[in-house]
Amino acid sequence: MAKVRTLRSALVWAFMVTAAASGGLLFWLGSAGRPWPWGFSLLLLLSSLAGAAGYLIAEEFARPLRQLVASARELGRGRFGKMVWADSGGEVGELVDAFNAMAVYLERTVQELAETNRKLEAILTSMENGVIVVGRNLEVLRLNPAACRLFELPEEAVKGKGSVIQLIRNYEVADAFAETLETGTPVVRELQILTPVERSLRIHITPIRSEQGEVEGAVGVLSDISDLRRLERIRADFVANVSHELRTPLTSLKGYAETLLDGALDDPPTARRFLEVIQQEADRMARLISDLLDLTHLEARGQTIVKSPVRIEEVVENSLRVVRPAAEKKGIRLEVDLPSDLPVLWANADMLEQVLINLLDNAVKYTPEGGEVKVAVRAGRGVMHISVADTGIGIPREHLGRLFERFYRVDRARSRSLGGTGLGLAIVKHIVERHGGSVGVESAVGRGSTFTVTLPLKD
Repeated sequence: MAKVRTLRSALVWAFMVTAAASGGLLFWLGSAGRPWPWGFSLLLLLSSLAGAAGYLIAEEFARPLRQLVASARELGRGRFGKMVWADSGGEVGELVDAFNAMAVYLERTVQELAETNRKLEAILTSMENGVIVVGRNLEVLRLNPAACRLFELPEEAVKGKGSVIQLIRNYEVADAFAETLETGTPVVRELQILTPVERSLRIHITPIRSEQGEVEGAVGVLSDISDLRRLERIRADFVANVSHELRTPLTSLKGYAETLLDGALDDPPTARRFLEVIQQEADRMARLISDLLDLTHLEARGQTIVKSPVRIEEVVENSLRVVRPAAEKKGIRLEVDLPSDLPVLWANADMLEQVLINLLDNAVKYTPEGGEVKVAVRAGRGVMHISVADTGIGIPREHLGRLFERFYRVDRARSRSLGGTGLGLAIVKHIVERHGGSVGVESAVGRGSTFTVTLPLKD
């Protein structure tokens, strides 16, 4: 830089000295009577020297300007690595320094914006809630993958193509966005969509405003609350069912107790019969409460199951021991089909016994006198199949899909008369699913039913 400044100064001084010398020489030639061709030749020579000096000085100023133009074009293409290097001082040097500083600041700003955009994209992609961004005219600007999954839209719809009604095909969603764009206020709605599947959604729409405060668009966040509404319905049905199940025995207890107090105590046979009924109703309420506690315990999240190696032969024998008195009382044959080479099952033995006891108890209850109940176990390909088959009254086909619901009964009057609570199969399902297995049923009216439990052999 110092050498260039020295060269430039030398050229300037040479130009000034040459101009002064030319003037003095022309004056001397004129006073000495020299011919003008000599003076003209000398002037032409000195002018050429001055022109060369001027060209060098102009080139020194033009070179950094050309570099500035080239670098500006590179910046326009998004290439920030090229810097301008100039050996000039003064205003040109300051311009080059300012341009380089601007390029560095612009590169840093673009990188920060790109990083912010990547983070925003990652947030939108990982969100479980759907996000829809629309413009002033209800044109879709952006959808995240969750919104596409809610409405089963193709992946190319993420970038947004068309209006809300064209993409989402739901007038309630479009009306909610239109209301926000028109009023400039947030909108919160709950709505039902029927396609592609029936869902309950909550949408929260907020306007997007410019610096001047004008509404330029809106962003809507969609939450799938189908499970929440389903759980609310289940809870309401559960409370109603429990109240109904408890009302009947309580009404019986109250009625028989009032009858005894009104004088039936003085009639020993009648009093004994009433007390037996009171005891039966009390036992049924106790079973109901016990089953409710078991079901609540099974449905509690975070509740761990303690598993250990279990021999299925012992579980089957213990379960049969519990139901054998009731089976013998009705003359029902209990048969077992257990191969000798069954593997060890990894499970909770007490819970597994509860499953078999519930299935065997139902089989005995709904099998007429002289019938048969059979337990069979088979193992294969990492699972164990445990089936309980009976020759009972059977279950109509239209009821099979709801058998494992809480308090669901095919014949309510018959079930209550047999002492059932309507929770046994629900408990079976929860226990099996907590073990990572599944339970199914096959039945034909008048020919009996077969319940099959499938459990993984390994944990």
